[in-house]
Amino acid sequence: MDRQQSSHSMPLPQQPAPRQSRGKQLWRIAIPTSLFLFGMVFGIIALLISLLVISGNRPVLSTAQSPQRSDILVQAGNQYITHLVQRDLQASGLVNASDVAVTMAQGDQMTISGDEQILFGVSRPFSVIVQPIIRSCQLEMHVLHADLAGIPLTSFIANFEGRINQELFAKSGSLPNGFEYCKTSVRTDPQQGLLITFSAKPV
Repeated sequence: MDRQQSSHSMPLPQQPAPRQSRGKQLWRIAIPTSLFLFGMVFGIIALLISLLVISGNRPVLSTAQSPQRSDILVQAGNQYITHLVQRDLQASGLVNASDVAVTMAQGDQMTISGDEQILFGVSRPFSVIVQPIIRSCQLEMHVLHADLAGIPLTSFIANFEGRINQELFAKSGSLPNGFEYCKTSVRTDPQQGLLITFSAKPV
């Protein structure tokens, strides 16, 4: 009797799990993981496509002006423009911009370049190409292209465009009284900087 009881009390050896159930467990893990990775990749691709679509270059505007006989020529040097641009970049949200430089092309374009700190001390180069224009007797800056480390961000720089249009050049009120002043033309020069002409009409 003792032998029979001891034989019944011994635990039975565990049987290995069927291969079919293990396969089901692997599928339960693999399917959600694959869907998550696919969704993440799809989201990144969609974001890049949307940036490329909405952040393309803007067209160059016509700047043909007819200078008048009473024009006054005012020059804004490269150093002054660089300080002004750096201040407006910081005010527009690019608070970590450094090594800002402004270069003028011959004609009607200027390039703003520098480095932007994006995360944990990591900096990436940025570049903004703008076209100075005269509209309704006022000097304005028209952003043609902007990018950060090669990624186009033209549509996201509108805030900077608005601020620099408000502050780039002094108002005509600083000129002598007795005349009605109007900015008539603007051009860029690699050596001389920004050159603006005024018309002066006696009042």
